[in-house]
Parts: sequence; structure tokens; C-alpha cells
Amino acid sequence: MKSGFIFAQASALICALGYSGIASADVIFIGGFEPGFQIELPEMTVASGEATTFCYFTRIPNANPSAIRRWSSTMQSGLHHLVVYTTYDSAWQPIELQPEGTLSNSGCNQDITDSTGWLYSAHDPVNMLALPTDDGAGLPLAFELQSNQPIAIEMYVVNTTGGSVTTSAVLRADLLPDGTQFSPTASYTTSNLNLSLPPMSTSTFTYTCPVPAGVRFWWLSTRTHRFATSASISDNTTQLVQSTDWEHPQILEPAQPGYQFSGSGLTYSCAYLNPTGQTIHTGLSESSDEVCIAIGFFYPATRPSICLNNVGPL
Repeated sequence: MKSGFIFAQASALICALGYSGIASADVIFIGGFEPGFQIELPEMTVASGEATTFCYFTRIPNANPSAIRRWSSTMQSGLHHLVVYTTYDSAWQPIELQPEGTLSNSGCNQDITDSTGWLYSAHDPVNMLALPTDDGAGLPLAFELQSNQPIAIEMYVVNTTGGSVTTSAVLRADLLPDGTQFSPTASYTTSNLNLSLPPMSTSTFTYTCPVPAGVRFWWLSTRTHRFATSASISDNTTQLVQSTDWEHPQILEPAQPGYQFSGSGLTYSCAYLNPTGQTIHTGLSESSDEVCIAIGFFYPATRPSICLNNVGPL
């Protein structure tokens, strides 16, 4: 493969509060000795005092199956966090949820209900996730994606200023060279869809999910919304993750060859404070609903796995 850049221009439909129009995003394949791809996301505009979740739907610009060895991102001011995931049908075949190039503020947060594969998340303006280079047998770990596979990028934009805010982000994936042997890794996400937080009260919910048999985890973290005061992951009595800041959840990256759960499964717990006069339920809104999610990357893996309402792995 020759070194250089291949540019693909993707149209994006923007559906934001107070704004609707057409923009464009650069999806760039990078060839050569250090192959990869880069996505320069469309601009998103949010009015003063508003918070909006956007999803950008695109495809991996690769002609052949690819193995991602590292993610990195830069986010402009106003962008609170982003999540990258793959989407699948009920048989775990890749599926396109929206036409390529769609940017929308509806149909997001697929991670809490649908068959998805979590690939990457960032809460800091500059962030990187490098996958382990040794699975214990000398092979690097990598996320395996099919040629031109659909992905979704979820972004939460918060505007605390006195005027409108326009923001964007750049996402990059570095690939293993074609023909490199590797150990496939994938995500295991757990979620309970029955949260109910009574008004003017505190609540704690604890759940346990079986984990895929014979696997090891090299990354663990949690996901909640703004009403959460803590979130944790444990293995029986061994606490692995304890997050007290929903905006910057704790991340555990065990030394290789990774962490292997005992037979008791993965226990995740979330505590909340609801200061409002309304009952808060599991839902899609970052500002008015809640979630309790544990996320882990494991290997060996043939596909992502999920646990919903303590049933899994699915």
C-alpha cells in the first residue's frame, strides 16, 4: 500500500436545537507504514443554557478488515464527552442505524438498549486509548472491524455561556499493518433498564451479571448521568472500580494478561441523589434521565457481549 491520504467527503444532516442545516465531515484513510483513519466531525451548534446529545453515523473508510490498535481524540470547548460504538442486529451482524453522514440529536444513547459494541470513550479534551501489545502469548490486542463497517459517534454538548456555542472534535484510529496476527478484543457492557429514583431522595442499585467464560479484562469503567454520586465495579468482595465523579469516571487498566473474574460474576452498583420533584427513570436524556452501566474490554473475543437486566452474557 502506498503511503499517503485518501479523503472521503461525507455530508451530514444537522438537527440541533435552534439550528438545522447541511454540513460536512472529512473521513480520511491514512496509508503507509502506520495505517489508520481520521474523522473530522461536523460542527455542532447549541444555544445558550442548553445541553444536547448528538450522534454522527458514518462508516470505517477501509477496503479490507481492519485491526484497531489505538484510539485518540481531541474535543473543542463545549464538548463534554464522546462515545464511539458499532451497531448490530439481533444476530450480531453489523447494521447501519442511520444513513452515512447523518448527524442528529435523536436516536442516540444506543448503548443502553441495543446490540452495540463499545469501542472508545473520552471525557477529556485530549485523550488516547492504546490497546495492550501482548496477550500473554506475544500477540497484540486489537478491535477487529469489517470492511466499511458502520459506526456511531455519540457526543454530549453543554453550553454554559451567555451565547451560542459551536464545537467539534477529531477522532483518530491507528491500525495494525495488514497481515499482522493479533488477539481480537471486544466490549462487555451491562445495564439495567428498570431504574426508578424517587423525588427528593437518595437511591442505590446493585446488580450482578455473569461474564463470558474464560476471558480476561484489560479495561474497566462505568457510565452514569449527572444524578449519580458514585458507581462501582466489583468481583465478589474485591472492588475494582470506584467512581465518584460522573463526568470523569475511574478507569482500571489491569496489568497484562488482564483481570479474570471469579465465578460470582461482575457486580456493578450506582448511587444517586434526586433533588427534583419528579421520579427519574432509565432513559436517553443526559440531563433528565439516568443509567447504570459497567463497561469492560475483554479477550479473546469473537464479538461484543452485553448483559441486560441481569440476563447475559448475550
